[in-house]
Amino acid sequence: MKKFFTVVAAVAASALFAVSCGGAKEVVDVNGEWSVVSIDGNAVETIMNEVVISFDDANYSANTGVNMINGSYTIEDGVLTLGEGMMTRMAGDPAAMDQETSFVNAIKEPLCIKLNGESLELLDADGNVKIALAKK
Repeated sequence: MKKFFTVVAAVAASALFAVSCGGAKEVVDVNGEWSVVSIDGNAVETIMNEVVISFDDANYSANTGVNMINGSYTIEDGVLTLGEGMMTRMAGDPAAMDQETSFVNAIKEPLCIKLNGESLELLDADGNVKIALAKK
């Protein structure tokens, strides 16, 4: 019975997320390199290295400013889901590490895609901009 309620809760959460991404989903080509402009509404600072993410077909690569992440991604119905991927584990400036933690936490959940000219916004289920990107 407990397993049944867990499955029902997961399905309900998925349905809620899908509805909150909005109506018709535009097809967005995310391929290429993007500068990370903001994370959770906070401007990104280049402390050690520029924070960037690149998409190439079904794979992504990101420089968090301290470490690198490589993995796969999917886009379905306007929702971007990044696989956990492999991440280097180097230490860095405390401010850069805090920014990295914010970035990694932001990409853990599926994100709605909103193209805004030459910028791309990745939104959470509530419509909040988690990550703002600018095409390089």
